[in-house]
Parts: sequence; C-alpha cells; structure tokens
Amino acid sequence: MKSNTSVIYAVALLGFFLLGIILWNIDYDEDSYVECSTPLPPVLFCGTVSPYNKDLSDQELAGEAIYQANCAACHKVQKRMTGPALLKVLQAYPSDSLFHKYLIKSKPLEGKRCFQFEKLTLENASQLRDFIAAYK
Repeated sequence: MKSNTSVIYAVALLGFFLLGIILWNIDYDEDSYVECSTPLPPVLFCGTVSPYNKDLSDQELAGEAIYQANCAACHKVQKRMTGPALLKVLQAYPSDSLFHKYLIKSKPLEGKRCFQFEKLTLENASQLRDFIAAYK
C-alpha cells in the first residue's frame, strides 16, 4: 500500500511539472495584446527601478514617467524582457525623429511589433530617449 502512494505522488508531481512547462511555453497572439497607459504608480514595480542615486533632470523624469506608463510592462532598458532592450532600440533608431516615427508607426524590430503610440509627440519621444540614454 505504501508503494502505491509513492507512485501516485510521483505521477502527480510529474503531471504538475509538465503542466508548468506547457503553460510556460504558450505563445500569445500579438493581436490579443491591449495598449495600456496606466498612470505612474507611487512605488515602482515589475523590476523597474531608477538607475540613479542622483537626481534626474526634468527631461529624464518626464521620460521615466512615459516609460513607466507605456513601456515597463514589456521592456527593460538594459536587457531583453518580453520586448527588446530599449538601449538596443536606441541604437537602431539613433535620432529623436527616427525613434518617434518608430513608436507612432510601429515598425518591426527583431520580428516583433511594439504598440502604436499615435498620440506620442516628438517632445515625448525625446524625453523617453533621454531617460533611456541616461542608463549608459
């Protein structure tokens, strides 16, 4: 009777493990994502922490607010998350105008598309670039 219990536990453990692997590897359709513009939370979350012990400029603070509200859910600045590292995006789009066009027209980068931010101004794109560039 004791050996039957061990087999049941082993099979259940294996089943949970396989279910976890299946759920981990589900590939979601890009069209199912919804654009979110949540306000900047009072406490940073999702592993997004300001890179500085020093004060940010007003331009960089505005860029940080844009990043937190629109980008932090999918992107980290220095390493890949759901989307590419934003420093890599800055290298691909080296000027404010190119970066702005990329964000409002959603050109593919690395085979994926970012949301279209049609209401993003050139000034907002510049603020976001300054915040991202400050990580260097």
